[in-house]
Amino acid sequence: KYEISKNLIDKAALVCGSRYRLANLIQMDEKNLSKIWHGRRPLNLVQTIRIATVAGVPIAETLADVHRVHGVSEIVAWFDRVGERGRLVAGNSATHEAQGFTG
Repeated sequence: KYEISKNLIDKAALVCGSRYRLANLIQMDEKNLSKIWHGRRPLNLVQTIRIATVAGVPIAETLADVHRVHGVSEIVAWFDRVGERGRLVAGNSATHEAQGFTG
């Protein structure tokens, strides 16, 4: 699981230019991203979706690998349970910035 998270962060950092830029883009503290990269902290679903989107990798497969979550209904149910559905949608603006899309 740690290696999957590390590889995912590395792919997204390549798109952004650095882990520092990735952290800023997805509105995460750089120290927390470093802890995840080093295996000292797990990725949560919101972070996983944002990083996978920036990296350009399939979100469903990444969630299955990192969190053992399968299918859109399970993902939406998780966000509803923790009251974070709005954060899932908010992550899309970071994706567009990373890929050079504006307005």
